Amino acid sequence: MPRYELVRNAGEVPYEEWALRGVKAVLFDKDGTLTHANRLTLIDDVIDRLEAQELNKLFTHIGISSNNHDPAAVEALAVALQERLGIGVLALSRAAYRRKPHPQMGLAAAEQLGIMPQELGIVGDRRYTDVGFGLNVRAKAIALCEKAGDGDALFVPTLRRLEKVWVRAEQALERAA
Repeated sequence: MPRYELVRNAGEVPYEEWALRGVKAVLFDKDGTLTHANRLTLIDDVIDRLEAQELNKLFTHIGISSNNHDPAAVEALAVALQERLGIGVLALSRAAYRRKPHPQMGLAAAEQLGIMPQELGIVGDRRYTDVGFGLNVRAKAIALCEKAGDGDALFVPTLRRLEKVWVRAEQALERAA
């Protein structure tokens, strides 16, 4: 299994395959994965694809892990996602936990969901914070999505370009091996 897989968006992750491989809960990044940056509106195309995969039949709960300071914003999004997908949604923000990629949020999510950290699947749009986070909690599966939506701090587009170069270099090394 590769350290992580690349997908177009969070709706295209093979969740049924993940469940068969032992993933018991999925932990999603918020900004750029399920919403536009710093907004509470779910991106319909992504959520439509999650609905089509019937996550509520694969997992009893999912979670949102966000480096957002505002726990109320993350909780509000969790409620909206729960209503839309018909599944329990755990909300974790950096207001209560250390920022990703530090593993604290993932370890807390696993504990609250009653699973081992290795039974988590991590879905995010940033290699450093989300993939690094997944590797730090030893998640069973990790998916890196293209950024969904708009709105980022000024330096983030440059970081994203560097991350793409990094990902391409890793893929080339894996093909060469």
